[in-house]
Amino acid sequence: MANLPEEITMDILLRLPVKSLVRFRCVCKHWNRLFNSPALVKAPRTWKLESRLLLKYCSEDVTRLGIRSQRNTEEFSFDISPPSVIGKKFELVDSSNGIICLYTFHRDDSGASRIFLWNPTINDLFTLPQPPSPVPEYLVGFGFNPLSAHLDDFKVICINLRLEYKDRERKRHSQVEVYSLRTNSWKQLGDRYPSYLNGHLGNQVIFNEFICWYPYVQVNKQSVLTVFDVAKEEFHEMRLPNSMPSDGKQIGLLDGCVSLWAHNPSEGYEVWTMKVFGNLESWTKLYTIKIFARSIARYQPLGLASVKEALLLNTIPRGLRHRSPSYISLYDMERGRFSESFRFTVDSIYGNRLVTHAESLISPSYSAQAERR
Repeated sequence: MANLPEEITMDILLRLPVKSLVRFRCVCKHWNRLFNSPALVKAPRTWKLESRLLLKYCSEDVTRLGIRSQRNTEEFSFDISPPSVIGKKFELVDSSNGIICLYTFHRDDSGASRIFLWNPTINDLFTLPQPPSPVPEYLVGFGFNPLSAHLDDFKVICINLRLEYKDRERKRHSQVEVYSLRTNSWKQLGDRYPSYLNGHLGNQVIFNEFICWYPYVQVNKQSVLTVFDVAKEEFHEMRLPNSMPSDGKQIGLLDGCVSLWAHNPSEGYEVWTMKVFGNLESWTKLYTIKIFARSIARYQPLGLASVKEALLLNTIPRGLRHRSPSYISLYDMERGRFSESFRFTVDSIYGNRLVTHAESLISPSYSAQAERR
């Protein structure tokens, strides 16, 4: 390929799997420079990147990651490990454009808490500069701004809450801080956190330029989604249909749409999806998983592992004197039964995450250090 024009070489390379491109860095110095160039890293791919599932859980007091292709029925591979600098325990926020956002939280030493952007495909880890305020425990968000036309326009949101007592009244103040990878800097937005929200937003999903949470609170007795617009850097909420059960909701993505698993005590879990983002009338109930109804075991959905499979966290109560074990299991919705080969113990029912992830060549370290125009 040495004699081919560079534009033809680029066209060929863009059709290859990302893992192959990573290996090709060793061919020669010219190719190594080419694979670090924005022309290749940020070029639109000529094929649809394979979507994979990334599972985060804690076992034996160590945070672990598993990965699974959504194209076939292979089990999760648990040979993916973040760099040792992150430590044994961390939180997984979300993944976008091949970049995973992780953070560590140290209750006794807030200055030791760190936020990381990691691309496991090229094993590139970038540690964010410390935010002006301490890294919060449950109020870290991660998003992407596709409107800027830059594939590395990632942002991290930190929300710090402070209570103030004055004249026997308790007032809450917030400081919303946004980090931009393209400027490698933090910006304080002030007291922007919605007053109806508490100190735990729960899991998030990324849809276009929006970060979406279901925060387990109601506004005027109405269930809502809380949304942060990464481009405009502002919060707003979206109403949910009254016909949707109000209990036990879990947010996720399904076929590229924001979805919710809503607990119906008499039926099980209903799976809803918002066909048109922001349109209340577009919410549609797809199906109900009745395995949860009238069961001794307690089930919590983590998300869909495939079109026909759901990943569930289940706990069987053993009374007040004994600790109830928790398991992550694979449930075949078509056959109505659990997989016999996929079940493992986790330390807690909290902190387990299932997110979608795609390979990419984007280097957060290079993006943060590149000279900005």
